[in-house]
Amino acid sequence: MSDNSVRLLSGEQNERQTEFRNFTEDARGNIYVRERNKGIFYLKKGEARLEYFDCGIRDENFSVLYYDKATEKLWLASEKNGLYIIDPTSRAYKNYSLSHLARTQKGFIYDISGDDRGNVFLLIANRGILRINSMDMVPKIYTTLDGLQSDAVKYGLICDGMYWFTSE
Repeated sequence: MSDNSVRLLSGEQNERQTEFRNFTEDARGNIYVRERNKGIFYLKKGEARLEYFDCGIRDENFSVLYYDKATEKLWLASEKNGLYIIDPTSRAYKNYSLSHLARTQKGFIYDISGDDRGNVFLLIANRGILRINSMDMVPKIYTTLDGLQSDAVKYGLICDGMYWFTSE
């Protein structure tokens, strides 16, 4: 193994179910990697060891990970239990089931993206786009009733101030 390689430090490193799916970087240059069944792993800036980021969440089937620059928090979506927002310094978290929102039941979050100003977009399967202002956590859901071609949205990206997303 070369000095530039990354080593996974876990007692279960030979387990075949490990599925790294997406990653995000915080303001300090640390990399956080979402593993589908275990949650978050992280790579500290300047280090070559990928370590489990234990923040106490006991869940499984995580669908997406996002770092919000405005609040410096990690957003981790669970396929069954909604959204977790995590403070990476204290590792404290809050769970949002998302089922309290109008027209929204517990749903699979396909993607999370946002900008530097705290506009965070959750693309929820067959429910539409949920925009949340991360500074005050005020949500607004957009559906076909608001002009979307379909509520079956999957992936999003902000580029040059424009929000792009895919739908079925």
